[in-house]
Formats: sequence, C-alpha cells, structure tokens
Amino acid sequence: MHGLLLILERQAHDQLPGGKYSNPSESVKNISSTVPSTNMASEQDFAVLDLLVRSKPHATKLAYEALIMWQHNGTLAWLQGKSEEKKHKLMENARKGAGEAQARYKERRKILQERKLEKLKKKQSDKEESAQKAQHQKVKALSNLTKLGLSVWTTVEEVDNKIAEMEENDQKDAVLAQLNVQKFVLLSKGQRHLFQQTQTVNGEKIIFDLPTLVSHLKQIIVQNPGLSEPQQSSKHGITTREDLRPKVLGQKKLLKQKVQDWRDKLVIKQQKDLLPNLLKQPQSLVGRRVRHKVVEEDSDEVFGVKAQCLT
Repeated sequence: MHGLLLILERQAHDQLPGGKYSNPSESVKNISSTVPSTNMASEQDFAVLDLLVRSKPHATKLAYEALIMWQHNGTLAWLQGKSEEKKHKLMENARKGAGEAQARYKERRKILQERKLEKLKKKQSDKEESAQKAQHQKVKALSNLTKLGLSVWTTVEEVDNKIAEMEENDQKDAVLAQLNVQKFVLLSKGQRHLFQQTQTVNGEKIIFDLPTLVSHLKQIIVQNPGLSEPQQSSKHGITTREDLRPKVLGQKKLLKQKVQDWRDKLVIKQQKDLLPNLLKQPQSLVGRRVRHKVVEEDSDEVFGVKAQCLT
C-alpha cells in the first residue's frame, strides 16, 4: 500500500498542492480542455503495430507506419469519396513521391540511430565514471579506517567496547570511519540518513552528535547481520515465510519512510510558495488548517501541532 501511495504521489506531484499545476490559470485550463483523458489512442496504435509485426515480420518500419496511418486516418473512405479523375491523380502523386518519402525515412532512421548510439556511449561513460567514483570511495574509506588503526566493527557489543577503549577526541572520527566502510565498502542496507553526518529537516540542517552516530551505526549492523554471523538457510535450501518476514517488514518500513520524506519535501515547497502571499494578505489564513511549530519551555525539542486559524 505504501509503495502504491509513493508511486501515485510521484506521478501526480505536479497536480498536488504545491505543484506547478495545482492551481492552473484560465489559459492553461483552456489549453488542456482538449487533451485526451486517457492514452487509449496511442495504446490502439501499439496494438495494431504488435499485430503487424506478428503477421508481417519482414516489413519495414515505414510500411508499418503507413498501414497504421491508413487505418486510423480512414484513407480508404476518403479516397472513395473522390471522383475517378481526382483519385487517379492522387495515386499518381503518391507513386511519384514514394522515393522521396523513403529517403526521408532513411534519413530519420539514421538520425535516430545516431542519437541512440550517443545515449549508449553516454550511459557507458556514466557507468564507468560511477564505478571509478565508487572505487575511490572504497579506497578512501578503507584508508581512513587504516589510519585510525581500526578493523570493521561487526557487532553491537564490539561497537560499545571499542568506543569505551578510545579517547574521547577519537571516538567520533572512528564512528564516521565505520559508517563510511559500511556504506561504500560493505554496501550495507539502511535508510540514507543513517550513513550521514547531517540531515535537513523542514529546511533546517541538523548535525548528528556522537550518541546519534553510534545509534545509527548499531542500527546498520543489526539490519545487516551477515557481517557478524552467517545467515541460516532453511532446510533443503527453501526460503520460508518466516525467513522472509523480517526482510518484508524492513522494506515496508523503508517505503513508509520514503512516503513521509516525500510529503515533508512537498510541505516545504508549499510553505515557500505560499509564504509571500500570506505575508501580503494575512487575513487569508482565517479558516485554514495549519501546522504550528511549538517549542517546550526549558527544552530545545521542536514539534508540530495541527490547528485551525479562527481570527
């Protein structure tokens, strides 16, 4: 359910509040009034193309295009409505222009092939660049770990013991080095913020302190148990529902977090878009439901409270 919600919010984010089409102007409404509400027309074209490819596998793409246009444009009925003389003239012009149409088709095919080749080259280049970057990050992470004279911490108990043995000034560097090894070398799974030193929440940058970083490292180790002990496979190598349950629950939790992160970003964008108008016309807040930031006395904790503006 969370995955479906995430997909829907991504697909319709332009139409949701805060999107560029959430409050369209009259001109945009007039332009979009003739836009088809479904993609049935294009789906029908692809259905006909699929049939033609199966029935005429050796035909050219130009022939497929001509047959599809012939059917959907009602060319036969249009020709039958012409006189014999006009019909003969149209067919003669079509035969004379066949060579030119084929030349345009070949030129267009050449351009498309060149564009496809460029995309493939760029994709390969990006892949190689990404691989080089990943290799550099691995080397850097292992180098930092070696400079500190550390090995990879694989259990929660080892994390507590190693930190307790270290001087206070070296503890944070050690934890950050362990997080980088988990991220870039071991490719551990987990939410993005668990591997980061900072996080932006509601437009404010939060720097994680040492206890928070240690907690994140422990969560990563718990979520990736293969480092400390081999995973037990079920009898006869069959994966049971009980084996899959922790993984499924973890994926659901990640999807739920993604949905929440997407909503938070949408709220921040809405606030930026609406703030100038609200400052000019504060009376427009009356009757609206808002989320007010509240700070407790003698505490730095900030949380949101939902309310309705009455006056």
